[in-house]
Amino acid sequence: MTQATISECILNSSIYRSLILPIVGILFIFILLYGQTDVHVKITDSGTEKIRIAVLDFFPKNLVWNPDDRRISEVLTQTVREDLEFSPFFTVMDTAAFPQEQGILDEKDINFINWATAGVHAIVVPVFESKDDRIEAKVQLFSTTYGKRIMKKSYKREREKIHRLAHNISDDIVKKLTGEDGIASTKIAFISKRTGKRELFAIDYDGRSLCQWTKTNAIILSPAWSPTGDAISFTSYAKGNPDLYVLDLTRRRITVLSDFVGLNTSASWSPDGRNIVYTVSKDGNSEIYIMDVRTRRSERLTYENAIDTNPTFSPDGSRIAFTSDRSGKPQIYIMDITGINIRRLTYEGNYNDLASWSPKGDKIAYCSRFDGLFQIAVMDVSGGIPVYLTSLGNNECPSFSPDGYHIAFASDRLGNYKIYTMDADGANIRRITSTGWNYDPAWSPRIEY
Repeated sequence: MTQATISECILNSSIYRSLILPIVGILFIFILLYGQTDVHVKITDSGTEKIRIAVLDFFPKNLVWNPDDRRISEVLTQTVREDLEFSPFFTVMDTAAFPQEQGILDEKDINFINWATAGVHAIVVPVFESKDDRIEAKVQLFSTTYGKRIMKKSYKREREKIHRLAHNISDDIVKKLTGEDGIASTKIAFISKRTGKRELFAIDYDGRSLCQWTKTNAIILSPAWSPTGDAISFTSYAKGNPDLYVLDLTRRRITVLSDFVGLNTSASWSPDGRNIVYTVSKDGNSEIYIMDVRTRRSERLTYENAIDTNPTFSPDGSRIAFTSDRSGKPQIYIMDITGINIRRLTYEGNYNDLASWSPKGDKIAYCSRFDGLFQIAVMDVSGGIPVYLTSLGNNECPSFSPDGYHIAFASDRLGNYKIYTMDADGANIRRITSTGWNYDPAWSPRIEY
C-alpha cells in the first residue's frame, strides 16, 4: 500500500456547529484604555452579534483620479471587504446603508450618530496614492460607539502586490477590533498538474496571486510549511526515488532532507521548527521517523508490523497523530513524540487518514471513507463521535487555517480535483482554484512577504 493509497478520506453531511468558533457570537464591548486613545473590542463567549463594519471606497489622496486609479480603488476596496467578510467576526455593511461615502478626513467630518443609527459599529476610511510602480495607502478606523478614531496606519507596496497590500490592511483591522491575528495574508500551497506534471504551487487564501514554486518535471507530493512560513518541505521523484526536499522561500533554493531508499514522505514540522516527523520505508514497511532539521539525523518512532504513515505534530509539539493499519484498516492514532503512549483515536469507518490538528489542539480533522466516498470529518482529540462536514463527491486532505476557523481541502465534486475552503463547521464552501487537477492543500502560518 503506497502513501497515495493511505491518503484517501471520508465524511457525511452533518454540520459541525460546536467547532466553528470558540465564540457563539461577539459581544461588542468597546473598552477605553485610560491615558490612551485606542479602543478595542473584547470577544466573549456570549452574544450572537457580529461586528458590523463599513468599508468606504478607497479614494485618491488628493481626490484627483489618474488613469489607473479607478482600477486600483476597485481592487483595494473589494479585497478588503471580502477579507473582512471571510472572517467570522464581521458583517460588512452594504454601501447603500452608508450615511456618507466621501469627504471624511478626521473625526470632525463624521456624524457618528447617523452611522450608529444605520447599525454600523466601525468605519474604515481609506485613501491611496499611486506613484510610479508603488501604491501608498493611509487607513483610518473609527468607532461609532465612542465617536473616535482607533487606528491610523500607512502602507506601501509595489503595484503588482496590490492584493498583498489590501490583505495587510485587513489583518490590521481584524487585530485592532478583535485582538486576534487575521489570516488574509496567508497562502495555501498545493500540488497541481496544470503544467502536465505534479508541481508545487501556492495561492492566496482567497484564490488570488497564483505562483508556481517548482519546475522539476517529476511527481511531487505532500507539501508542508515550516512554522515560520519561510520554507516548505515536499516529496519529489526528481531522482527516481521519493525523496524529501525543502524549498527555502527566501533564497529560492531546494535541498534534500532525506533520501533513504524507498519512501521519504508525509512530513510535518514541529512548532519550533527544529524537527520533522515523516514516513520512511527503508525498513521494509512504512514507519514514522523524527528528524533533526539541522543535523539531518533521523530516529525511528514506530516499530509495528504495519503501515504507519502521515504523521502530524500537535500545536504544542508534545504529540503526533498518524495513520496506521495495525488494526487491519487505516485508522488515526496519537502518540507522544518519543513514540510511546500510543492510543487509537478513530473507530467509526474502515478507512481514516490524513489527520490535521486544529491550532488550539482540541480537534482533529481527517479523511474518512463513507458509502464508497471520502469525506472530511472532525472529532475531539480525546475521542468520541466524529462529525462529518462534507457530502458531495470525494473530499480529502483537510488543512486548518492558522486561526482554526476555516479548513482547506481537495474535492472532485465538480469533476477534477480542485482546492476549496470552508468554515470549520462545514459551512460557506468556496472553490479557490479553477484550472487543472489540484490536490493536497497546506494552509500556511501567518507570514510576511
